Amino acid sequence: MGVYQETYAGPDLERPFPPLLFVFVPALRRAVSDTREATFHDRVRRLPNVGYWMTVATTTLHRLTCGGADGPVWRIAGNGRGEDWRTLVALPKAR
Repeated sequence: MGVYQETYAGPDLERPFPPLLFVFVPALRRAVSDTREATFHDRVRRLPNVGYWMTVATTTLHRLTCGGADGPVWRIAGNGRGEDWRTLVALPKAR
């Protein structure tokens, strides 16, 4: 049994896994953070069953710095809702 499973889900997988959070930061000679985040969401939308076992959410460093980690700065990947910003506690739980 892996440490992740033992710590977060237990031996019987009775508890959901915590959300997987991505923070996009500025990078030299790359597209701006917002563009890279949008591209990530476009790619994730094409994957089947994203969000079923694990919640994946993104933000940018700028948004995180201005709004704080507990603010409505997180966008759920794979839900196809566009600009649906949520707080950490409002993120959906994995099934």
